[in-house]
Amino acid sequence: MVESDLKGNSKLSLIFMLMPFEKDLTNIYEQYIKEPLISKGYNVKRADDFYRSTDILADILNSISDADIIIAAIGKPHFVTADMVKDGAIDGEGCFW
Repeated sequence: MVESDLKGNSKLSLIFMLMPFEKDLTNIYEQYIKEPLISKGYNVKRADDFYRSTDILADILNSISDADIIIAAIGKPHFVTADMVKDGAIDGEGCFW
């Protein structure tokens, strides 16, 4: 979705996906998560969507803290904690922070 910041500038809501980088899961991510959400106007990212020479862990932590919605499909409950996200973010289980 498109929202506006305090100055009235439009920005896309960021959905960050945490999941393993396995081929079968990548296909699921791209076809059933990323493409449909992008078609609805969201900015959807997963750590392997960043093509930089920076530390991937730093990219992941920055994305978690910047995301409006976090989908964490990693098989470990409570992996993302409240101190890692911005105020008002929501995770994939519907928990608001």
